[in-house]
Amino acid sequence: MTDAPSLLDVADQLSIRDLIADFADAVNRMRPDDVGPLFAPDGEWTVTGWGSHRGRDEIVSFLAGLF
Repeated sequence: MTDAPSLLDVADQLSIRDLIADFADAVNRMRPDDVGPLFAPDGEWTVTGWGSHRGRDEIVSFLAGLF
């Protein structure tokens, strides 16, 4: 048995990093429409002090109001 990460683990980690980078880029560029596709259609984003936002459209609308 080995403690080395499998290739799938590494691929998953890279996918997560790419997702985070895409999210940060969209927010930094103030492009809420680019954030929506990063969430599952029924995804939920909870922001402390600003509530929960469910679904891509609601998340995009929330961010558009901030920008």
